[in-house]
Amino acid sequence: MGIWIIATDDNATKAAVNIDPKATVFDLKRELEKHYCCEPEFMVLSYNGYTLENELTLEECRLQTHSQVFVHARLIGV
Repeated sequence: MGIWIIATDDNATKAAVNIDPKATVFDLKRELEKHYCCEPEFMVLSYNGYTLENELTLEECRLQTHSQVFVHARLIGV
């Protein structure tokens, strides 16, 4: 059974994804890639003021159903 994660980006665009709580943060980024025009490698997710590390599971990050994460795009200088 999955949990619903609500995501909001810098432009206040919202997305909701249903994902397994044992999935990693990077797996969540791959799901969010379908809603935002940003590749997972360039996304930074934060929850309750903390940046979420790619290798942690959603359970380890204490994300539950209807948790809200913020999606930030990491800009790379040319």
